Amino acid sequence: MNRKSIAILIFIAFLAGCFFQYTRMKDFLHMGSLTNAIVQREEAATPWADAETIPRDHYYILYDPYRVTSAYAAHNAEVMLKKQKKSFEIHRIDEELPPIGDKVQGILLAATRPAELKSMDRLKEYAEGGGTVILLQRIMSSDPSSTSPEINEALGIVHLGPTGWKDGLSLKTSFIPGMKGKLFPSDEKYSTEGNTVTLSDDSTVEISSLDGTPVIWTHPFGKGKFIVFNGNERLDKSNAGFLSSLIAHAGEESIYPIVGVKIFFLDDFPAPAPKAIIPKLQKETGLNMAEFYRQEWWPFMAALARKNNLLYTASMIESYNTDVDGDFEGPDSSVRENFIAQGRELLAIGGELGLHGYNHQPLTLKNIPDTGYEPWPDEKWMADSLRELYRYARGLYPDYDFRVYIPPANILDEKGLEAVKETLPDVRVISSVYNGPADSPWRIQDFSRKDGMYSIPRISSGYVPDETQRIAALSSILEMGVFSHFVHPDEILYTENEGYTWKDMQDGLSSFMEETTRRFPWLTPVTVSESIPYFDDYFDLDYRIIRNPHFVEIHAWNFKNEARFLLHSSHTLDHVDGAEVEKIDEGTWFIRMKNPEARLYWKENP
Repeated sequence: MNRKSIAILIFIAFLAGCFFQYTRMKDFLHMGSLTNAIVQREEAATPWADAETIPRDHYYILYDPYRVTSAYAAHNAEVMLKKQKKSFEIHRIDEELPPIGDKVQGILLAATRPAELKSMDRLKEYAEGGGTVILLQRIMSSDPSSTSPEINEALGIVHLGPTGWKDGLSLKTSFIPGMKGKLFPSDEKYSTEGNTVTLSDDSTVEISSLDGTPVIWTHPFGKGKFIVFNGNERLDKSNAGFLSSLIAHAGEESIYPIVGVKIFFLDDFPAPAPKAIIPKLQKETGLNMAEFYRQEWWPFMAALARKNNLLYTASMIESYNTDVDGDFEGPDSSVRENFIAQGRELLAIGGELGLHGYNHQPLTLKNIPDTGYEPWPDEKWMADSLRELYRYARGLYPDYDFRVYIPPANILDEKGLEAVKETLPDVRVISSVYNGPADSPWRIQDFSRKDGMYSIPRISSGYVPDETQRIAALSSILEMGVFSHFVHPDEILYTENEGYTWKDMQDGLSSFMEETTRRFPWLTPVTVSESIPYFDDYFDLDYRIIRNPHFVEIHAWNFKNEARFLLHSSHTLDHVDGAEVEKIDEGTWFIRMKNPEARLYWKENP
C-alpha cells in the first residue's frame, strides 16, 4: 500500500472518529425536531340526528341494604356501568318488582341470601323469557335459609356444600377472552372463599379453582340464563376486570367501550449509572453497574421492545443524592454524555422521555417512616429541585416537551402536585399506581382527566410478575383495554429479587410480555403521550346500540380519532359495514370505528 492510500485511510478514520464523538455530544440530539407532539384530529364525530333518542343498554342492580358486602358489590357494579356508559336502576331485594320486560339487558344480583329476594319469581320469569341474571356474590351456604331447592335448581345447583378457601384459578372456556386454558397457580396470591357445589349436567363451568371447585358457571334457564359467581368480592381494584367480564355476558350480545392500548414504563432512566462493583452482578456478568446498564440491561430491553412491539416511556432522574434543602447541582460532563446516549437510544426505537425527579426523594412534606426518604422542608425546595431538573432536561433536549411526570416511589402529596404543575409547564400526565393497600403512602390513581391533566397510572410491575401482578394486568385489560407495566434498571439489586439471577429476570419478563402479546395482540403499543388521544376518545365517547335479529348497529359520537369497543355475542359474525373488526376469541371481537355508524351482520342459521 503506497503512502497516498495510507494517508486516505488515516483521514477516513479521523472523520469517522469525529463523527462518533459528535454523536456522543448533546448537539447531535439537536439535529431535527424533537418536540413530542400529540397528533389529534380537530373535529369530533357527530351523532345521527335521532341517536340520542335511542335508550342506553339498561340494567337492574339488586342489593341487600342490611349487609355491607352487598352494598359494596352493588356500588362496584354501579361504578362499572357508569364507566361503560350504561343506564341502570337500583332496587333493594325486599322490594316487590313489577314485571321485567325485554328492554333490560341484564340483572345484577348483589346478595348472599337469594331466598330473601322478594321478587325471585320475577327474575325467573325474566330469565325464562331470554334475560340474563348474574349473581355477584357467593351464596351463604352456612345458613340453610339463604336459598331454597327452587332457587338452587334455577342456578344449576344439585348440591350446595360447605364453604372453604379455594386457591388459584383455572380458566376453562373463553368466558374471559384470550385466556382459555390459563392457570393462575396456587401461590397464596389469589384465593377466595367458595362453596363446595355439585352442578347440573347442563351447567357450564367457566372458571374453577385449582381443586376443581366452580368459581363462575353458566346455567341455561328457558331462553335465558343465570350466571353465578361463587367467591368473595376482592377488596382491591383487581376485581374490576372479572366484574366487567360477568356483565359482558348479559344478553345475546354486549358492547362496551375500551381504550385498547399497551404502555410500558422505564423508571429511573435515563439516570446516573454508578461504576460501583456489585458482587452479585460481578459474579454473574463480570460487569460493574454502569457497564451492566450499557452492555446487558439496555440491549435486553431494546430487543424485548422489538420482539413484543413496545414503545417505552422513560422517566429521567438527574441525581441520586438526598438533598432536599440545598443547592441542586447538575451532574458532571461524563454523566451528561451518558444521559445523551441513553436518551438517544430510547428515542431511536420510538420511546418517550418523561421526568422522575431531580433526585429520588418523593415530593411530600410528610415524614414517611421505614422508607429511608427525607421529607422536604417546604414547597419552595420542592419547586427549586424541579426547576433544576427541567433546566437540565431542557439543556439536553431544548425543543422537547416533557409531558409525563412519574413520582419517585409513587409518592406525591398535594403540595408536591402543586409544585409539579407550577414548575413543569409541559407536563400533562401524572403516572403513579392504580392499586395498593389502603394504608400505603402511594398516590393511588384512577384513569381520569381533569382541567387538562391526566392520571394514567401503572397497573403491574417487575421482571418476574407474581400472580397478583398478572391478575391485576389481566383485570385492567378486561375492564378498559389498558396494559400498563413498569420496571427499573436496577431491580436486580432489590431485596425481593435476592433469589433471582439476571438470567431469571430476563426470562421472567420475556415470558410475561410474550404471553401478553400472544393473548392480546389487539392492544395498540403507545407511549404515554401517544395514549392521550385514545383516552380522550374513551372519556368523551357516547354511543347507542340498536339490536335486530339479523344485525347490531352502533351509533357513536364525540370521538376525534377512533371509537373502540369490545363486543361479546352468542351469534356468529358474518360481515361488517363502517368499522374494522378483529376476532380476539370465540364470541368476542375488537371493534374500531372512525365513522359515527357501523353495522355488524350475523350469519343466518341454515
